[in-house]
Amino acid sequence: MRPLPRNLPNVATISTKPSQLRDLLRKTATELLPLYRGLPGFVAFTAAKTGDATAVCFAIWRTREEAEQAAKTSDQWMKEGRGTLIDSLHNSVSALPFLAVTGELAAYSFPAPVVAGRIV
Repeated sequence: MRPLPRNLPNVATISTKPSQLRDLLRKTATELLPLYRGLPGFVAFTAAKTGDATAVCFAIWRTREEAEQAAKTSDQWMKEGRGTLIDSLHNSVSALPFLAVTGELAAYSFPAPVVAGRIV
């Protein structure tokens, strides 16, 4: 049996004003996700609305160093203008004891990954 990869999650919990959550999630998908895709070690990323004014972002990275760099990247992204949308933010990097997925997971990717101008 081959050993499991040692992927590490970066989890961010975010609070904002209810009227700004939709805009924050849209900017996360259209601005932060492309930044993450360009970083070494990127495996996966998603964001989920957890309340009227709260969300959780969950990213998976191959190494602790890559996860910590991603946290720095998101902090910089927020300082460049998204900070006004956020009331509070808590970032953490920790171990990922297990991850269960199916082959159907790629169908849920949004926006679709683009390589050399083509959607893959």
